[in-house]
Amino acid sequence: MINKREVKSKSKIFILKNVNSDDYNGLSALYNLMCELYKAWGTGIEPDIEMSVKIGKDKICYNRYAIPVVGTPAVTLNMIKRVLEGIDAPPQLLDVIKERHTRRIRMIVGYDYDSGGKRIYFNEGDEAYGYEFKDNLKFFTKRYILVHKTDYDKVIAHLKQMGFQNEFIETFLQILPLEYWSQVCERTNPLVDKENVIGYHIYSSRKVMVGEFGSSLRKIMSLINVESDKRRFDLWLQKNEESYLSWTGIAADKNGQAEVTLYIRPDAEEWDERYSPKDFLSFFEIEIMNR
Repeated sequence: MINKREVKSKSKIFILKNVNSDDYNGLSALYNLMCELYKAWGTGIEPDIEMSVKIGKDKICYNRYAIPVVGTPAVTLNMIKRVLEGIDAPPQLLDVIKERHTRRIRMIVGYDYDSGGKRIYFNEGDEAYGYEFKDNLKFFTKRYILVHKTDYDKVIAHLKQMGFQNEFIETFLQILPLEYWSQVCERTNPLVDKENVIGYHIYSSRKVMVGEFGSSLRKIMSLINVESDKRRFDLWLQKNEESYLSWTGIAADKNGQAEVTLYIRPDAEEWDERYSPKDFLSFFEIEIMNR
């Protein structure tokens, strides 16, 4: 049983509100690890957290979390190594990171209870790499590249080519109108011979409170997943009605089926003030370097 009296920070309250009893221990372990590392690095703050829900044709995954590494003067190789060890990453991943990421970076650690997956992201300038793994044997890579603002209208056209219904696109644009798109990145698979865009992540300059667009978000869900437990999604909306939508991911899964991921934060005002989203996949403006 989770003792609510032990919860103090906004991030922990956010965790308590959303996490189910089965995945609390795993998420708590990751969050506590990051708290320990923050303390060791002398940041003077506790980690923030972002939650996401992925809506697919066959299921909805509610238990996905990301924690940014912020407030340090530099992300050192030793820091990366400690994070990788703490999340039981494949040993060979460190060598890949040392070879590929040599410039200014920003780092995010992710946890997905539903799939059993863990993730670590590195953002360098206008591109980023995400490494995903379920055990310490192998990992999978995704690449993210910024889309120029003059090409935002092409994103809509490509979503139609990917098979997204007009009704879905119209509903999505009610939530995030094109004129408010401030950052867009395309997600690709760098391990195939020719990189194919398999999705987009979109950030809005307009603050979007979940509760204000509950009916539109509910419609998005029903257009993709017609057989899910709508009461559970309604409960998720209710619990997070005062949370803010940050990024929205729109993609096709490995079977070509549409999926949408909604990324939410507990306090938009505080996040915007501390981590102005000047770089995609990055919630923070502090320059940090891998060395």
